[in-house]
Amino acid sequence: MNDFFTGNIASVQAEEIMAIFQKINDEGHTIVMITHETDIAEHAKRIIHIKDGHIVKDGNGHNQRKAKNRKID
Repeated sequence: MNDFFTGNIASVQAEEIMAIFQKINDEGHTIVMITHETDIAEHAKRIIHIKDGHIVKDGNGHNQRKAKNRKID
C-alpha cells in the first residue's frame, strides 16, 4: 500500500515508480495506491473514488495509462 508516495518528487521519478508498480502488478501482485493526483491514478487498472469515507464510484471504465519507462527488470 502506498499513500501519497509521489507527492514530493519530480514527474520523471513518479513515472519510474509507476513503471515499477505496473511491472509488479503485471506479475500478479495487487498494488493499492492512495492519491489525490489524477495523473497518477490513471495508471491504475481500477480506480475507486471515496468521499467522506464512502465509495462513490468503483470501476475500471477508463483507459489505463501505461508508464513511459517500462524497461524495468
